[in-house]
Amino acid sequence: MLLFSRSTLSLLSSIFSVGSPFLPTIHKALLSSLIAALIETCLNPDDDSPSPSSREEDSLFFLHPYPFQLFAAVIAFGLTFRANLAYARYWEGRGSLASMGSKFTDVAIQTRMFSTNDPAKQTQVKALDEDITHLLSLMHALCLQTLRGDALYSAAPENIVRHEDNALPSLDCTNGDFWQSFRPNYELEFLSRKFYSRAKLPVVGGLRENEIEELFKGQGLPYEGGWTVRGERRQSMQHKGGWTVSGRPTLQQRQNSGQVNAAVVDQERVVKVMETIGRLITLSVRSKILDAPAPIISRVFQVLSEGHERGFMFARKISSTPFPFPFAQSIELFVTFFSLSVGVIFASWLDGIVPVIFFSFVTSWCYLTLNEVCRMLEEPFGGDANDLPLAVLQHEFNMRIVRSRFADSTVDQWEKKTAIE
Repeated sequence: MLLFSRSTLSLLSSIFSVGSPFLPTIHKALLSSLIAALIETCLNPDDDSPSPSSREEDSLFFLHPYPFQLFAAVIAFGLTFRANLAYARYWEGRGSLASMGSKFTDVAIQTRMFSTNDPAKQTQVKALDEDITHLLSLMHALCLQTLRGDALYSAAPENIVRHEDNALPSLDCTNGDFWQSFRPNYELEFLSRKFYSRAKLPVVGGLRENEIEELFKGQGLPYEGGWTVRGERRQSMQHKGGWTVSGRPTLQQRQNSGQVNAAVVDQERVVKVMETIGRLITLSVRSKILDAPAPIISRVFQVLSEGHERGFMFARKISSTPFPFPFAQSIELFVTFFSLSVGVIFASWLDGIVPVIFFSFVTSWCYLTLNEVCRMLEEPFGGDANDLPLAVLQHEFNMRIVRSRFADSTVDQWEKKTAIE
């Protein structure tokens, strides 16, 4: 996610910076102006300044721009509607992450609130606090990994590191890679691997050995055919069930070849950690480590479930359901056709090659850029410069559940002052 100043000068000076929607579309606009120049040259090969009557007689395309105006208006309405839907998806994704982090924080706070004050069990209380904090941090990180699709492009366990209070991840998703903005869409896999290797998700306590075995069994290991998920260049290979187009095996193929634990894949890791948290709380209630009444304890399970449902699953709805293909394809096709044909209108109605090139470039660049803005906002959980900073959100969540422990000393002092037994 890019942070920027709202001043006009700052916005104008960053037109050609990483994350700007103008960069990926400028070459298409230049192509449109080139076509317009060719059309203008063909219409007026000898006379540089034809009279209006001569231009009207020689115009082979449009005697009046009204038909093209209708076409341009339809595309403008389509772009407006797509922009509204794209921003709604982006904002709903951010709201879902905020809800998820808030509810998971409530779980950490409430388990500390409901812990027993029995001096003989303070060792168990501390151990429970450490385990709950670690598991909530791990669950939050797994949720973010599922949303951004780590397993599709790289090894998920290698993108998790131990949390350090002073190691704040960068907001810059692209690491200032200027030329990345010009890469075509079919190189998304390469860009995502680079991004995930930079934007590692911190977990309080890091990954434990048993968690790597149970949650990530089969990942980060070399595959048959020399292909690995550790960031090397992926090569086509053959699995049981046939070839894959992109060189990446399907989930069923990886399961059949024993490369992935069929019971724990993608979002199922989140459910597994969530179940572990629930069982840990249940055992703590039975052993009187959590000694609040049952209706009060049920609140912990409620907020845990709400964080999973209203936070993670709502965000998962956006990440797993792409923008409707018919709509996106139609807009892309119409905008492309518009940018290639707009030069015909300007060549038919403007005098001189310079204004034809200029207005063709500006008009097509405007439509292409608006369409690129929609494309950037439709998927808020990826590795683009304008996507949500998931690694930063993970670090902030860790800080909330770790730093909230300061309340213990305040409560202890209050108990001493009031002589509460």
